[in-house]
Amino acid sequence: MSPSTPAIPPNNDSKMKLYEMFAQKQIAPPPNLAHPGIASSSSSNNLFNFLGFQQSSDLFTTKVEQMLIELDRLLKKSGNLPFSLLPPHHDIILVMRQIPLLINQSAQPTLLRSVVESVIYQLYQCNTGLSVEVYCRFLQTLLELSPSISKETLNWLLYSEDERKNDVWVITSLIKYGLIPLEDYDVKLSKQLNHQPTDNQIEFITEMLQNCLLTMNPITSIEEHVLVINALMKLKSPKLYLPLLFAADKESTTQMGQTICFKLISAHFSFLNQLLRHRSSRRLTQSEKAFYQGTLRFLVVMLHDYPEFLCRHYLSLIQLLPVACVQLRNVILSSFPKTMILPDPFTTTLGYMANNSTEPNLHIQQDYSDTIALLSSYLKGSTKSIGRQIISHLIDQRQQLDNKKLQQLVFYFGSHTTLDTGKSLSENPAVQIFKYLLAHMEHNQDRYLVINAIVDHLRYPNTHTYFFSMTILHLFASQPEYIKELVIRVLLERLIVNRPHPWGLLTTFIQLIKEPMFTEHKFIKESMAHSSDIKRLFDNVLK
Repeated sequence: MSPSTPAIPPNNDSKMKLYEMFAQKQIAPPPNLAHPGIASSSSSNNLFNFLGFQQSSDLFTTKVEQMLIELDRLLKKSGNLPFSLLPPHHDIILVMRQIPLLINQSAQPTLLRSVVESVIYQLYQCNTGLSVEVYCRFLQTLLELSPSISKETLNWLLYSEDERKNDVWVITSLIKYGLIPLEDYDVKLSKQLNHQPTDNQIEFITEMLQNCLLTMNPITSIEEHVLVINALMKLKSPKLYLPLLFAADKESTTQMGQTICFKLISAHFSFLNQLLRHRSSRRLTQSEKAFYQGTLRFLVVMLHDYPEFLCRHYLSLIQLLPVACVQLRNVILSSFPKTMILPDPFTTTLGYMANNSTEPNLHIQQDYSDTIALLSSYLKGSTKSIGRQIISHLIDQRQQLDNKKLQQLVFYFGSHTTLDTGKSLSENPAVQIFKYLLAHMEHNQDRYLVINAIVDHLRYPNTHTYFFSMTILHLFASQPEYIKELVIRVLLERLIVNRPHPWGLLTTFIQLIKEPMFTEHKFIKESMAHSSDIKRLFDNVLK
């Protein structure tokens, strides 16, 4: 199977049984699509009333039926061999060539229709990439024989309202081989989304987009799905949909509206994450930029209208974003309760933060059982050394740092550790682990991710912000120069983008650069010399 060919899941009985639909006459194409030369009737109008080949003495029909059975046998025998490796005279290729010739020679006007029905039925039963590719290519050839049947087939694929035909893998393959015109399909799906879509329809459309767009070799481009993506965005429109969700929560204690909203945003962020995953190797297209900018505008509205939602769900949401999406992160982390008045970050002292910090109200979506099992005994003091175990826990099978596990670990430490004013911060078990990770991580990028995960919790005044702010200040004061530089890099990356900036981020940075020897560091001097933006930022804060 070629890299761009969608993976085919194993067949199972719960999948749509197209044969049953044909037999029970549950799906019919739009009217007036009868085969030319055949009297219009209820049966002839129903292209997919497939009961198998009718008994016939016609030798061509019998031969074609036998060859279709042989094609199915050959495909099962060949397994998942890539189609591109089949030689020109392979039996599968020969059968695909011979059947259209027999159809053209046959005197049976309905033979082509029956073959098309049989091929579509077999396509929905496929469980290998080879069989999907063969039946799609074969269907292409068959539909070229009759514009009328081609139109009937297309109309069924586009306009039938029976959701059972919406098999992600089949539809994706039909799109790949040009058997479904994307412009018409985009219109059709967007209309579904704009008129009270079912959960199954939304799930099918999002999975179809993922298979078309988010593979190593995309089948389509975002430009070809503009209407569908726009309709999906409207589903969680702050002006239309979200007010209804949050209004429902006011009359219920289940918070179901916020749960639905969280799922929608999570799906959106997951899509964005995969869309931007490989962007370092190429420039974003105009449509990708538009999608990102639409996401940013949506979050800004959420920050203004529903800040408490972002406050409660920030942890789960930022874990879905790529690390490079700094501005989106800032918007989420800038949220604070509407009842709170933020103090001026330029005049706020550490003493104020210590005395005016409350426990934040959070919605924890992830499963922390592995992290808890690893860290609970250490935080209780019953385990003395755990550094190697933690690094082993954070490294995945590809020998790369699992950033999601890292974010969970950093949060768990910060939310289960208290600052003892009678002890040095260097004795704090969480800070000791952070130092261990920074000292023993193999790659500098992994150290960057550790600091980035800490800075993710510099938000509005609360106990977590206070702990992580103190941690950043301590790390900068106690760590080697290359760690200091990483700390400043992470903070500056978040400050040089457009507002908003999280209150805790600003406060921590201001506390940091007010240290008497801050500007004496070599990397600070070099940064100010090479970047006017950074110099202006430092000058404004130091005034």
